[in-house]
Amino acid sequence: ALANNSKITSFTVSENIKEIPKKAFYNCSAMTSITLPQGLTSIGDKAFQSCKALTSIHIPNGVTEIMPYTFAYCDKLSAVTGGDSLKMIGDFAFFRCSSLTSYVMPTGVETLGTYAFSGCAALSSFTMSPAIKTIGENAFNGCELIAAVDLGNKLESIGKNAFQNCKAITAI
Repeated sequence: ALANNSKITSFTVSENIKEIPKKAFYNCSAMTSITLPQGLTSIGDKAFQSCKALTSIHIPNGVTEIMPYTFAYCDKLSAVTGGDSLKMIGDFAFFRCSSLTSYVMPTGVETLGTYAFSGCAALSSFTMSPAIKTIGENAFNGCELIAAVDLGNKLESIGKNAFQNCKAITAI
């Protein structure tokens, strides 16, 4: 209903809403802020993709997965907080969020999808979840400013080219 709306600048989702459907706010190009309710449990694929003016997002603690492309192409997204119940960050979840400078992954995240943070050229500070088991292909491809990565002791697999073009990495 709200996808491709170029007039909405902010939105507050009602407290009784439990799920944000697929593409709900897709390409709401003028939206700078959204408030999500604490009872939220699910955010659908591409729900906020291409919300190019969105500057920050607080993920409620009931959400366990960031689905594919949820925040992809959110050019001005610079702050992501919350999400303490997250277990998975899906494929292309933060793809080309070019203003994202730092991210502390919630401690329960076990799976990081393919291209999850790829193209986040400003990302210089990244804290990996100590529970991480799987890092997908090209997960950080093009994150040129990340200098150090702590992979923890639960890691089982790293996908091909996961850290390709991460030119500043000096410590793993």
